[in-house]
Amino acid sequence: MTNPQISVIIPAYNAADTIGRTIQSIIDQSFDDWELIVVDDRSTDNTAGIVGKFSQNDSRIRLFVRESNSGGAFVPRMQGFRMARAESIVPIDADDTVGPGYLEALMARGRSAAADLVLAAVELIAADGKCRPYLPADGIDADKIYSGRDLVKETIEQWRVSGLGLMRRELALKVADRIIRPTHPFADEVFTRQLLFEANTVALCNDAVYLYAINPKSVTHRTDNRTYFQRFDLSHDLLEWCEENYSCDSVEYALFHKHNALVVVAAIRDRFFHSMTAYRAVVRRNMASMDMAVVRRLLPAKYYYPLLMFKWMAFC
Repeated sequence: MTNPQISVIIPAYNAADTIGRTIQSIIDQSFDDWELIVVDDRSTDNTAGIVGKFSQNDSRIRLFVRESNSGGAFVPRMQGFRMARAESIVPIDADDTVGPGYLEALMARGRSAAADLVLAAVELIAADGKCRPYLPADGIDADKIYSGRDLVKETIEQWRVSGLGLMRRELALKVADRIIRPTHPFADEVFTRQLLFEANTVALCNDAVYLYAINPKSVTHRTDNRTYFQRFDLSHDLLEWCEENYSCDSVEYALFHKHNALVVVAAIRDRFFHSMTAYRAVVRRNMASMDMAVVRRLLPAKYYYPLLMFKWMAFC
């Protein structure tokens, strides 16, 4: 059997309400030389049943159900990557869809640019169904062919390019094997930066539109204490990777350290404002009596300045 040109990979967990739309958006594509692999992360709802019905009617669709839940999207996504038969991979989340001509546009742009990665445009879909353009950000030249390393800095303070689109399977698997915390909820964010760094050529394709559904309950949008401290892990891993690959006088080095400081401050501030009044009073008294000049001599700058910022915010 001839291998398809594109493998579409969907990790899924309790996605019964949305995965039908996701799969249908692939079936409706003008480009039809694809396979679709859904890796069910041991859902407790009818996700597998819905996918199974699609696979019965279309031999291009395959379902794999994991033996146990991984706790995040990265592990089942990479499992799908390893099962893929095509040289080009297109990842999609189980609550998102893609626009008409998505696969055809990605494939055409990848061929014309001889690109390792082709990054799609992203539009956000709110709960009321309204859609608005999101990525690429203003100022990003979509006609230019980039070195992936040039785009890493566009993902640090805020995402100015997407990490979604089409990628070479061989490159994606090489990067995936280096991820330190594959079961961490934010492993995809580390993977995307490292994938960009390793890509020799990256093209953007505004004709390929990825429709991202805003889900307030997703780990990306949650603002609870647990999520903030998970972002500590993410920030730590990105900082460690940055210091291995960028010089201390680089733009990326400065941006990663700035981002890390802001993550620290956000987590401390959130913990403070979600604490009981009595606990807040203790924190305020301790901060008020702290001699910051003494602290400055004891702490490195990357720890001192977040603490100084928090002291200022605690009294705002």
